[in-house]
Amino acid sequence: MAHPQANGQTEISNKTIVNGLKKRLLRSKFAWVDELPTLLWSYRTTTRSSTGETSFSLTYGTEVVLPLEIVVGSLRTKSFEEAANEEGRRQDLDMLNEKREAA
Repeated sequence: MAHPQANGQTEISNKTIVNGLKKRLLRSKFAWVDELPTLLWSYRTTTRSSTGETSFSLTYGTEVVLPLEIVVGSLRTKSFEEAANEEGRRQDLDMLNEKREAA
């Protein structure tokens, strides 16, 4: 079966990733293997203008906590409460299908 819309979305995603790799590889042409994880992380955690959501949030139902937020600290990490987080996580997962449909 062919899925033209999905194929088009995949091509756009791949084009964005390849363009990002090209920009990063101007410095070192053989370091693409080292650059790929960082590039994919940035791609997955960047808000898309078309949906207003990140790929990460559409997959896992919540926004990612960046490593820098853990090391340096942020309002989100400093106000973390495990019990409240578990309840919020359940609510996020309950609303995930609606969030995906809206996107």
